[in-house]
Amino acid sequence: MPTKMTSKKRNKSQEWLIGLDLGGTKLAWTLISTQGREKFFKSIALEISEIDDPKSSQQKVIAIMCAAIVETVNFIRKEKLGRIVGIGLASAGPMNVESGELIEPSNFKGWKIFPIIKLLKKELLKNKIRHSIAFQNDAMAASLGEGWLGGAKGLENFAVVTVGTGIGTGVIFKGKPLQYRGMGGEWGRQIVDISNIKDNTDQYFQCFEGLASGTALVKLAREMGFQGKSAVDLVHEIKNGQNQYQKLFTGAARALAVLCFNLSLGFNLEKILFSGGMIQIKDLFWNVLLLEYERLISIRHSAFRAKIEIAELDVKAGAVGAARLGYLLGPRLKRRPRELGRLRNF
Repeated sequence: MPTKMTSKKRNKSQEWLIGLDLGGTKLAWTLISTQGREKFFKSIALEISEIDDPKSSQQKVIAIMCAAIVETVNFIRKEKLGRIVGIGLASAGPMNVESGELIEPSNFKGWKIFPIIKLLKKELLKNKIRHSIAFQNDAMAASLGEGWLGGAKGLENFAVVTVGTGIGTGVIFKGKPLQYRGMGGEWGRQIVDISNIKDNTDQYFQCFEGLASGTALVKLAREMGFQGKSAVDLVHEIKNGQNQYQKLFTGAARALAVLCFNLSLGFNLEKILFSGGMIQIKDLFWNVLLLEYERLISIRHSAFRAKIEIAELDVKAGAVGAARLGYLLGPRLKRRPRELGRLRNF
């Protein structure tokens, strides 16, 4: 009996997952065991912002994702680590998880309806890789990652707000993802300000994403004379004494506080965790966010107060969640019915 248990444990540790997190400007991916032991985490810039032709940018993104998977598979084989039992891909939406399509994704201009899973699998077949690929909204994948290995372990009601190129929100409600066919995480697109809404126009600057995402901050800063290309460039300007841009981050913090307030009242969440690239510069907005949220929630709704924290997995949350999803929804479903009972809507 001891020999059998030891053998089983050893075989279990040789099962590996690949999780990819596709953002608007970069691809991150991880190789992690089914027991949660990370082998590595990597990221690479997409460099597609200057590509005007949507088809060309799509082909480049597919090629980058394929190269990441092939590199990882070859690493596993070379190091004789074991075998892959799941691959998952997380991406910003909107999307249809069941069909594996992105639907006019906010992060990729002009993409319209894009069968990302079908095309990625086709590219992988050229490299003799035939694994199925689980697909999910990036914010919901981040929630899954935090619930598995991060700051939401053991919680039933929580959310992960991913603040980067855009804003995504993955809500886990009563232990299950709050979504249908991959939709349900577009809280960043909630309209905040109705005073300037006009007919037949993009209401980007009236929603949370238009006030607090990295993309929005850069656009707003350019209206003030900013010449840089990214939020990182904007931070450098502030640190070099261009303090006029600080008010943009203060406005972003207040918008995010209102988002947390709305989520708290809507779902009575135990915790709201923040992830995404903007967390790397949280010193410019985090304290204001916490103070503003406390002011809003304490006036008459203190019973709905949630803990507001940085996600423990930080920028890795989406990739880790995608890997976990690849395990839960991979080809060997019959081996994990109890886990799928709670996550059957993924």
